[in-house]
Amino acid sequence: MLIQHVIPGTLVDKLGFKGGTLSVVIGRSPILLGGDILLEVVGRAIIDLASAMQVKKHLASFEKGNRVTFKYLRNGEMKETYRIVD
Repeated sequence: MLIQHVIPGTLVDKLGFKGGTLSVVIGRSPILLGGDILLEVVGRAIIDLASAMQVKKHLASFEKGNRVTFKYLRNGEMKETYRIVD
């Protein structure tokens, strides 16, 4: 999942994800390229909208103190970060 925008103060911002900086139009849809690409959350691959929705549903089951890992691609390099549920 391409991260196009990062809103200050959100979880995405706190995790350090970067949004896109290169504005392009594909078909008639404007897209910001160059941002991080979220690949996995807690070991679950994000490959389409359906898998992203499944991950979101799974995250709702986490309890305070659980560790949630995020794998992403930045500038061609695989990276990982995490957040402890509070």
